[in-house]
Amino acid sequence: MINSKKSAKIWVICEQRGDSIADVSLELLSKAAALDGKNGVAAVILGHGASKYTRILAAAGADIIYVFDHFELACKDDCLYARLIASLISKHNPQIVLMGATIHGRSVAPQVAAIIGAGLTADCTGLELEGNDSLVQTRPAYGGSLLAEVITKNSKLQMATVRPGAMPRPTFNYSREFVVYEEEYQRIDNRTPVIYGGSALKQGASFMGAGVIIAGGAGMDAKGFSFLKQLSERLGCAVGASRAAVNAGLAPYSMQIGQTGTIVRPKLYVAIAISGAVQHIAGMRASEYTIAINKDRNAPIFNYADIGIVADYRDVLAQIESEIEHFQRVCK
Repeated sequence: MINSKKSAKIWVICEQRGDSIADVSLELLSKAAALDGKNGVAAVILGHGASKYTRILAAAGADIIYVFDHFELACKDDCLYARLIASLISKHNPQIVLMGATIHGRSVAPQVAAIIGAGLTADCTGLELEGNDSLVQTRPAYGGSLLAEVITKNSKLQMATVRPGAMPRPTFNYSREFVVYEEEYQRIDNRTPVIYGGSALKQGASFMGAGVIIAGGAGMDAKGFSFLKQLSERLGCAVGASRAAVNAGLAPYSMQIGQTGTIVRPKLYVAIAISGAVQHIAGMRASEYTIAINKDRNAPIFNYADIGIVADYRDVLAQIESEIEHFQRVCK
């Protein structure tokens, strides 16, 4: 039976990834239906061509689907998405909003929570309902050494991002009925563009399949990050950043490596001017081989490095540049 309401208690903000829906979005729809399917589950999908995904969203557990489908949304602008989602939430007042803890979700969800004034628990691995209203959100704490159960008591809207793979895959039912609401897209022009590091560092840096990652920390400057990008283009490697570097505005969140960013497993990880906080180590400790460059010989990162270089990163990068130029001359 079709849910005739135009709202639902639990919403899942779904992510379009390429020509499909992110697995974590489908996992969350199935989990939301298991938590409280009797009150209906709503999916929200934004993007160019987003309308074509309504059937799979319904098959995974959505009763109501809100769609923003416009060619300008193909940019996947996190700020724009957050404002559109926040506006829709304010209009319909769901009690629980869930989103995948992907690079996109980890950027959009905090912005939505800030606009709405809602509580947000990040990187959850478990969700349960206590009574009719309280969402018990389980997430790792202290580097994964224990699990914390979080309840958002002082916020009417409860928000959580959930790690991909933390919930079971859905059993798809394509005979389910559903309602689709095509939302009107309105351009938002009062956004402030952000330029990171004074260089052309791009949003959405992908670490998937990267064999070599060069990561910079807060000990670097904008010129240093610009050089890392040039180096990555020459060598075909990926560029990452520590949380401190992202907080300092040297790199976008999409480049953040660590417990609150992306967890990576390259063959070679080069940590430049990164002190080695436990949160960062949690994101790169699975690397096969690690080289650390830091002028502080007592930096914790050296405890996890196969090779440690105690030096100013500028001197090391200058030497790397010299070696690359020499190699290119020899190979001509």
